[in-house]
Amino acid sequence: EPFRVSAKGGPAKGLWCTAEARPVAGQPGRVTVAVVDEHGNPAADFRGAVKLTCNTEAGLPSSYAFTQADAGSHEFQGRFPKDVVSRVTVTCEAMTAVSNPILPRSDGEPAIYFGDIHSHSMLSSDAVGDPDAAYEYARRFAGLDFAALSDHAPRAARWEAGVAAANRHNKAGRFVTFVAFESGDSPHGHRNIYYRDDTGPDLPLLKNYNEAWWQWLAERNVRALTLPHHPNTDSGVRLANGNLAWGPTDWSVRNDTYQRLVEICQTRGSFEAPGGPNPELRIRAKDCGASVQTALAKGFRLGFIGSTDTHSGRPGNPAHSARCAILARDFSRTGLWDALYARTCYATTGKHILVLFEVNGKPMGSEITLAARETKRQIRWRVVGVGPLKRVDLLRNNGVVKSWAGEGKDDVAGEFSLAEPLAAAEWWYLRVIQDDAEMAWSSPVWVDAPGGAK
Repeated sequence: EPFRVSAKGGPAKGLWCTAEARPVAGQPGRVTVAVVDEHGNPAADFRGAVKLTCNTEAGLPSSYAFTQADAGSHEFQGRFPKDVVSRVTVTCEAMTAVSNPILPRSDGEPAIYFGDIHSHSMLSSDAVGDPDAAYEYARRFAGLDFAALSDHAPRAARWEAGVAAANRHNKAGRFVTFVAFESGDSPHGHRNIYYRDDTGPDLPLLKNYNEAWWQWLAERNVRALTLPHHPNTDSGVRLANGNLAWGPTDWSVRNDTYQRLVEICQTRGSFEAPGGPNPELRIRAKDCGASVQTALAKGFRLGFIGSTDTHSGRPGNPAHSARCAILARDFSRTGLWDALYARTCYATTGKHILVLFEVNGKPMGSEITLAARETKRQIRWRVVGVGPLKRVDLLRNNGVVKSWAGEGKDDVAGEFSLAEPLAAAEWWYLRVIQDDAEMAWSSPVWVDAPGGAK
């Protein structure tokens, strides 16, 4: 029998305020206020009153007294005006929290949803936390829109328990979950598998979760995404079977149907480029020759996500930060999964930074083929930071072609055009750096030469 330990949060030491990033203007938009202890655990016994203010008229109450039923978290509904960035401030004595930026949209525009789809619970042998409590934490305290528990290849009853928990907490229009697991039993690097449906197939007893796994999925017409993570580092520790406990991605194997995304950042650091760009955040500041830019240069067409890889049963905990942001019109499991498949997604190191990026009017993740005699590439972008922006870089084929200084602003937009002939395929993406070193990366847009030459 497993050894169970119950944990209870301590006294209130902090406030978290997380808001729906892009609600429809004038329509109800979620604002979650959570009270936590010094370690980010729910302060379920909190009974104090908080004050709420907003820089725009949002129809929120000026104060609210927490009750026993709240158990440390309360959800409000505000109505925010269009074309203005709103922020909600919550205070209680010495505790203060400011929400992420809220940028309302027109009905029919894609929203931006934030989540953590790489986290673990007690269903993994090296993690803790009840699966139901993990999903509750993600929704009620981290203020996420979606989440997934990607436990380490659970078998039999553990797999069934994980599927059941995901489906219990999946509520289209409010909080979306994915049926998922992590494959770490491969010498080719770790991957997470995310299913489009509510079951996923029974797990086959495979030792190679690359080619053999992709073939197995294809033979059964299973809709799944297989995402490499921490691609450019290793644990330095080998298991009894000779494999690294966690190691770099082997970019010699490829499948564009199932492998359409990569986790560019997580608690171990970022893996965009050789050496970082912030290697000081790595658990092991080592370059294994398998960065995301290495894969892009090899011709891989990968969208970017971030997620925590927390093993504490606390998806979205800021102490283990990184986020996946999805641009989608359909706030359901299939809607968000389809957006991930289309690569209309981006990564952040944890903050809910808003990133809009397009090339020739097509959103991040797109593949564009120029028409005959067409040469112009028109790039437009906007970034709304959680704090002041230090710099926004535009990259073409892994190299920076232009940078914009934030100049202390938290809302910056820009354009760039290029008309030189295109002889071969190219890719463009945006890198965002805040003054506090928090980052975001848009997924690339690929531009192919006339005739489809890649």
